[in-house]
Amino acid sequence: MPSDFTYEGGLAITPLKRSTAMHTFDEKAILEAMHDLEPWRRTLFALSCATRLIDSYERFHQRTGRGDSKGLRSLAENLWKDLAGAEMTTGDVEAGLEAALALLPDEKAYDTISQPYAEDAAAALAYAFQARKSGDPQYPAWAARRVYEAVDSFVVAETDAVIGESETEQKIVAHPLVQAELARQERDIELLEAADFEAPQLEAMRQRGIEEGQRLFTPLE
Repeated sequence: MPSDFTYEGGLAITPLKRSTAMHTFDEKAILEAMHDLEPWRRTLFALSCATRLIDSYERFHQRTGRGDSKGLRSLAENLWKDLAGAEMTTGDVEAGLEAALALLPDEKAYDTISQPYAEDAAAALAYAFQARKSGDPQYPAWAARRVYEAVDSFVVAETDAVIGESETEQKIVAHPLVQAELARQERDIELLEAADFEAPQLEAMRQRGIEEGQRLFTPLE
């Protein structure tokens, strides 16, 4: 694999709670958690997931010259500002959704190395806008799935895993990169379930999403 998607050692920027328990991706559990949250918190969870993937879209753009990484990042920033109080109009939200969908890479000259991650990034952000538009708890659950599947796919490619064997699947889920992302999702849900979640925490969550996106494919020590 090229250097822009290489598995390298290093510290994660933001520490996660250490746990001996195995984290698993449970979309039903995420959906249930989203049902219990206010709509803006659902959007925030989806946006946090999407933000971690934006650097992957940037790598796709740098590698292929296709897509608009600045545009995708700008859309995410607009949604962060909306959640911070600079509220979008209904038309703004609809336009943001359409713009995110338009940034999904087309199938022409498909780049197998970087394009799947770019698709995940644009789709996750579109789900965040969908969550903002409708409040439907399914969209943040789908955004979480996109990040999980991006990391899962990276691990499969990096380790040359043979898909379909139960032992292999268990090893993929147990991989430090996958476990780290699942822990991030659980952390964000716990944070958003807290009644006293306030504006400074939202900004911290935005910055953390950017930083963790820079190290999404870098293992924890």
